[in-house]
This record gives sequence, structure tokens and C-alpha cells, in this order.
Amino acid sequence: MIKQRFVPIVWFSLFFLPVSLQAQDDWKLVRQDKDIKVYLHKSWKENKTYRAEAIIKAPIDTVYHFLTDFHNYINWVYNCKKIEVIEEEKDVKYVYYAYYDLPWPFTDRDAISVHRIIHYTDGRKDVKSTPGNDYLPVEEDVIRIEEFEEYYQLIPLSDKTMHLKMKGKYDPGGYIPDWLVKQFLSMGPLDALQEIKKNSEKKVTN
Repeated sequence: MIKQRFVPIVWFSLFFLPVSLQAQDDWKLVRQDKDIKVYLHKSWKENKTYRAEAIIKAPIDTVYHFLTDFHNYINWVYNCKKIEVIEEEKDVKYVYYAYYDLPWPFTDRDAISVHRIIHYTDGRKDVKSTPGNDYLPVEEDVIRIEEFEEYYQLIPLSDKTMHLKMKGKYDPGGYIPDWLVKQFLSMGPLDALQEIKKNSEKKVTN
């Protein structure tokens, strides 16, 4: 197995609540890279909860199109060994299968995500995902990630700048020690936002 970080970017609907309604002292800043911040909830060991945010110097549509190019996920999501888009209704609904290569000696994971897009009249966009476990059977020698929801909120700040928020919680299934779960929860969102930010801003300068 490739010894890289595993990034299943997944979140439960608990985090659909506005941040203003959640106690700020329940969150701890654990990673930061310039305009990117990652927080873990105080109950992360029990609930696997985190949130992250970034300021991206690119139009919201540029970020949105990069984020919803699921065929391209294998090129920037760490440990993603295989991507298969099962269903696609452009700008409305996407279903894809992903296979993740975990570091030895842990069992690889896979997941089926059903993404639904919400477009608001003020330019905001939400990308929310729920499990689609019935689309494909579980493969041998892999653990299916069955309990998750993922949520991206894209907020335009100007024609050339936007605010991207990530919120989430997931159950990876099987056994993974706390130290590795914490690495997934903290480094996973950081790596993802770094890639989204880098690639989106690069498109603007090209």
C-alpha cells in the first residue's frame, strides 16, 4: 500500500448548523496555512468531527467547477486509487465510487458518494453528499465507509475572491487508532483546501 495520507472528505449533517449557533470554544485550531484553517471539535475522538475554511483568490465558479470535476479527483485527493463516476446530472446531482489506499497495515476503504448541488440567488453554492451504498456491492478485502455526509459551502466575497467552508464527521468503519484518525481529520481537510486553492488560483493566473 502507498504510505500517504488518506483523505475521505466526509461530513455529517450536524455541521449544517450555522457556525454562529455552535459554541466557538468547542473547536480548537489544529492546522493553519496562510488563508487556510482547520479545527477539530472537542469531541473528535467520539464523533470524528472537524471543520475548515479558506479564502481563495479566484471566482466562485472557478472553484466550483474544480470541486465538482469528480473525474479529476484521483489526481489530487491523496490515497485515492480509483474513481468511477456512476451517475451525473450536471450541476444538480453526481454519484461516484472511490477506492482509498490506506497505509499498511490497515485495510483499504471505499465509499459511494451522492452529491447534490444547491444554487442560491445571491451566488452561494452548497455541495452536500450522502452515502449511496446500494449503487455497488462491497468489494473483497476492503471496508465500505457507510456513514458519512460531506458539505462544502462556497460564498462569493467579490468577483475574484471567495470563502470556502468545509464541515464534517464520518465513521471510517473497522479499526483505526485515534492517532491516525486525528491525522486524517486534521491533515485531510488541510491537504484538500491547499489543492483546491492552488489549482483554482492557478487557473486565474494562466
